[in-house]
Amino acid sequence: TAPLLDTDQTLFAVSAWNDNGQKYRGRDPQRILRSDFFPGLGWMLTRNLWIQELRNKWPPAYWDDWLRESAQRKDRHVLRPELCRTFHTLAAGTGTSKGQYANFLTSIQIYQGPPIDFTTTLDPTSLNLQEYDSNLLRRLKAATLITSSHDLISFPTLSDSDLHSPPATAFRIEYHTVEDRGPNSFPALARSFRLMDNVKAGVPRSAYRGVIEFYHNGYYIYLMPPLAQVERNLFQLSVS
Repeated sequence: TAPLLDTDQTLFAVSAWNDNGQKYRGRDPQRILRSDFFPGLGWMLTRNLWIQELRNKWPPAYWDDWLRESAQRKDRHVLRPELCRTFHTLAAGTGTSKGQYANFLTSIQIYQGPPIDFTTTLDPTSLNLQEYDSNLLRRLKAATLITSSHDLISFPTLSDSDLHSPPATAFRIEYHTVEDRGPNSFPALARSFRLMDNVKAGVPRSAYRGVIEFYHNGYYIYLMPPLAQVERNLFQLSVS
């Protein structure tokens, strides 16, 4: 991903971390996604970005939340893997969260399969902004709309042998606010799937244009704002 970071001006950083990276949440070790959320673990940015924008105003503390602010990120994205290549080492550390998400973080697992040579497996054009957005929108439109995690009860849990790439069955669930206000808010729906319900600078963890992608009982899920809003945001970003 380093060459992409050097050449793609829509990128802010790359990371080896997925904030919703439990083993059962992902399955493709070759997949890389765009995200609007700066993860804070296992990350890299360019020397030019450091020198030209960040070095002279780097804060004495809380630098991770500072990097998530729009004044620093400037609508640029982070590339992250579906399966983590780094991990959180301590259940209760001295970080700024004071162990708030300790149990969740220690449940995230590092990928331990065969090494992946991304120089031969990754098609860089798939991460080109317009190509990525077009593919994402196509998948979102093809996904079946459901209203909650309870709607999945009628579907059998899929085993590993039932899984396909891309997934044969995908669902989308729409939230209407990132504030914790009722059962249709992002935090409430995230908790129903045991995802991180945390929002920083208006962006849910691991989200791209508000969309969080993950597996649940073998089915692929998009937790997202209303489809029309996502489509509008993707279009505005691609033409800006």
